[in-house]
Amino acid sequence: MRGLGRVLDRREEIEEIIESEHKRVLPKLAEYREKLKGKTAYITAGAAHGHAIIALLKELGIEVQGAAIFHHDPVYDNGDINSDVLSSTVKNYGDVKHYNVCNKQAYELVNILNRLKPDILIARHGGMVIWGAKLGIPTFLMEDEQFGFGYQGILNYAEKVLETFDNIEFTLNLAKHSTMPYTDLILGSSWESSLAKEIKADLLILSVPITYRLVLTCGYVGYNGGLRVAEDIYDRVLDTYR
Repeated sequence: MRGLGRVLDRREEIEEIIESEHKRVLPKLAEYREKLKGKTAYITAGAAHGHAIIALLKELGIEVQGAAIFHHDPVYDNGDINSDVLSSTVKNYGDVKHYNVCNKQAYELVNILNRLKPDILIARHGGMVIWGAKLGIPTFLMEDEQFGFGYQGILNYAEKVLETFDNIEFTLNLAKHSTMPYTDLILGSSWESSLAKEIKADLLILSVPITYRLVLTCGYVGYNGGLRVAEDIYDRVLDTYR
């Protein structure tokens, strides 16, 4: 805002707005930070918008566990290093753990969410939202890029996040009645058969003891062995759909 004030030669007016907004927003912000203390989030969005959301959530006291940003090359985009919003975010708020660029394939997102288990998923595009909901993670679609703009924007986000947490029962019920096209794969022995059934995982038995498979000449050594193990993995996975 101060930069805008310099360009428009309205420095005094901008300072008055900043002072007024601080008095209005800071007490509410403190309340929201207390309510959101200890919460974690994962973000999937475009470059500048995603980086801005990271900064905004950190202002709210939410731990950003990671982000899948669709692209990031500010110099290539417009040749201006000042457009590097990520660099500014890291400088002001610290490093972003589990930061990835272009991890937007469904299986990639599902694996990341399963591993990190965030309290909430914030997605910029509709195709990403369903995966958080299927995993029982409260999720909301951020369609309006201006929703988080300005002083009111941070309050908008706080209210939206809390509203999403308040509706967690809907998400949990949806997850309970949903199926996923992805399963875990265990590479082990017959001892892991009970575990595979318990967690509904595919099991490829490739070490002793072997009690549920007849092996005469099968081997996984060398190039041919690599091809054989790939065939067997696919065979186990495809067996799910028989």
